[in-house]
This record gives sequence, structure tokens and C-alpha cells, in this order.
Amino acid sequence: MKSLLLRVGLFLLVVLGIWKGTLLFANRWMLESAVAPPPPGETAHKQIEELVVERLVPAALSEATLEAEETRTESDDQGEWTAHILTWRLAEGEDPQRTAMRIQQLAAEMAPDSHVYVTSRDELDIDVRIYVGKRQTHHLKLLPTLSPKVPPIAGGPALVALVVTGLGEDGPGGQAVLDRGLPLTLGMLAFRPFTLRQSLQAAVKHKEILLQFSEPPKTNTEVLEAFEAVPPATGLLIDAVPQSLPVSLLLEQDLYLLDATGEVEGSVLRTASHAGVPVLRTIDHLQGEIDEDLLRLRHLARSHRGVVLTVEVGDPACDAVLDWLEKVDSREIRPAFLTEILDLP
Repeated sequence: MKSLLLRVGLFLLVVLGIWKGTLLFANRWMLESAVAPPPPGETAHKQIEELVVERLVPAALSEATLEAEETRTESDDQGEWTAHILTWRLAEGEDPQRTAMRIQQLAAEMAPDSHVYVTSRDELDIDVRIYVGKRQTHHLKLLPTLSPKVPPIAGGPALVALVVTGLGEDGPGGQAVLDRGLPLTLGMLAFRPFTLRQSLQAAVKHKEILLQFSEPPKTNTEVLEAFEAVPPATGLLIDAVPQSLPVSLLLEQDLYLLDATGEVEGSVLRTASHAGVPVLRTIDHLQGEIDEDLLRLRHLARSHRGVVLTVEVGDPACDAVLDWLEKVDSREIRPAFLTEILDLP
């Protein structure tokens, strides 16, 4: 009897153990099914966000000031993520290039799966882009605090080509620019009330002319007709990327392009450049208060033989920069036509 009871007890213990094990496995399975782990890319993205905020910024930008912050939602075939655009003003004496190299080195040590790219358009402002796979998670813009004490210039003066845009629309405003004795390049809008008159006056007053559109042309025919309306034009001002360009006409007429978009070169401009059409790019667009812009210009003159700037006619910056160019030290900066920059080796 005791042997029978012992066997029954052991059997019940085994059944109870199996039941508890089954219940535990079922609960675990339901929990894992309800809360699936994030994809590897999403995990890496969150890790790099924490890395930038908690470690990279304190280590490399502790003395810098955050001037602007923007977030943008991006998406790809794997889903969505948040891209961060941060603008940092470095302390005086801090070199943006060295700071960018420091960020790149720290990222390689702390997050070997990330990729950091450092670029610069004018050797003053530096762009640092951080990628996880093909996703750009952060764009850090590093701006220097420039010293008012500008180092001596080596060699001859830097050439500065100022392009005044928007002529043809405003009679008195355009006339005031035309009356300046400086070598200037003018962006002339086609089919405007004063286009023809100011185009002819510009030719008489030895000013260079670029054809300018108020909106990007959609067809090559529009470009051809506009050039006929501004016959003295020697080039085309691109301030918004067009859908196409008449490359054969540009080559035949020996015309050039000024890329004033401030963006990465698009396929249309790249095609024209590869075909042999000369393409220049602007360094800066002036507007409003320009004291800091002029200080940047003086610093740029130390490392650039030629600098291209644009300013809108009628903007307060237009008269300010024209007055400044008339009085600038000729040993440091010489106002020039755009084609003089084009001819630099």
C-alpha cells in the first residue's frame, strides 16, 4: 500500500513539474512575441544618438555654443529615423578643422560602426556628417569665432567678384548700382520693365551681365528666349536648380554658369560641367547686417585667390558692401569681374 502511494505521489510531482514548465515556456513565448527586439539598425541609431549627446559633445564641444538645432524625419526601406542638424559656434581661437578631426577620432573609438565625414566649402566653416549604415543621423556645423585681428596677407591681393542680382525690376535701384565705378557683375532678370535699358547701360558702363531667372526654367527653349532678351549676357546665374540646360548653346556661345544655389552640385550642373561648361560657385550671399560677413571675407582673402559673393539689389547689404569695396585696402582685396575669377589657374 505504501509502495502504491509513493508511486502515485511521484507521478503527481512529475505531472506538476511538466505543467509548470509548460506554463513558464508559454508565458515567456507570449512576452517575447508581444515585445520584439528592435531591428539592429534602430538599436545602432539610438546608441549613436546617446553617444553624440552624452560623450562626443561634452568631449569635443564643451567650450562651444549651440546656435541652432533642427530635427528632421527621414525614411528608407527599413523604416523611419530622426536626423539631427546642430550648428555650433566655437570659442575664439578654436580651429573647426581640428575640432572635426577630434570628433572623427572619438567616434571611431566609441562607435566603430559609425562613419564620420568631414567637408568644407570655404575652409572656415566645417561640416561633420555622422552615418550609421546609409542613414545620416547627425550633421554638425562648426562655425569659427573670427578674430578681428586679421593675419598679414601673403602675395598679392585677393580678387573679390561681387554679383548684384535682381536688376531689370527696379529702375532707380538698378541705376544706383550701374552708376558705381566698381567692376561689378550684374544678375539681369529677363522680360522685366527695365531689362533692356539696364542691359544696354551695363554694357556702356563696362559691367558684366549674367542672365537670371525669377524661377527655374523648365525647358531649354525658355533659356534660349531669355538669352535673346539679354544679349550682352556672358553667363547664366543659377540660384535654383533648373530641370535642364542647353549645354550645346552654352558651349557654342562660350558662356559660363554661376552656381549660387548653396547646395551640393546637382545632376544638371554636373552634366554641364562634365561637358566642358565652366562653372563657378559663390562663397556667400550677403543680406542685412554684414559686419561679420565682411570679417569672414577678410579672413577668406588669406586663403583664397578669388572669392565670389552675391547680394540682392535693394537689400541694405548691397549699398553697405559697395561702399566697403570702394574703400577697401587695395593691398588686401581688389574688386574684380567674375570672369577674372574664372581665369584664375
